[in-house]
Amino acid sequence: MSTSEQVNFIRDIKNTLDLALDGLERQMVQQGACTGYWEGEEEPCYTCTTAVSEPIPADKMEVLEERLSMLAVRYGQDAIALTVAEPQFVDQSAYHSLYAEVEHQQDAIGEVEYETVRSAVEPLLERLYGEHGDAALNMIETLVNGQMRDFLFMKE
Repeated sequence: MSTSEQVNFIRDIKNTLDLALDGLERQMVQQGACTGYWEGEEEPCYTCTTAVSEPIPADKMEVLEERLSMLAVRYGQDAIALTVAEPQFVDQSAYHSLYAEVEHQQDAIGEVEYETVRSAVEPLLERLYGEHGDAALNMIETLVNGQMRDFLFMKE
């Protein structure tokens, strides 16, 4: 799609949502360009997430699907993705005991053990940071998180 076609396509998608969901309490919570994949190929795409305060009635869903199908034809798209889902809000009460246990174990380590570990790890951190910059910090975080999960899994 050319740039002007993309602009028109996005506008038409938004208009379709407005028309099909008219009368429902809703809010656009996310929209923007991203990279998508279709049939194994990477391609630019645009997503928008609309939160609706109640289930979408069948007649409104039918209108939405029909109009999105028409837009797919108009803009030469194989398909337009439509995902309807009920969100799950995860609050602080779901804080996993795995991490709580790790935090508790940190309190139990003595100063001598802490300094021993720090002195062993510090040169490695400096070398990795020197070779890979900020990417090294992400690598280390991923490594430590994975090792901690393995350790706690094996411990149980």
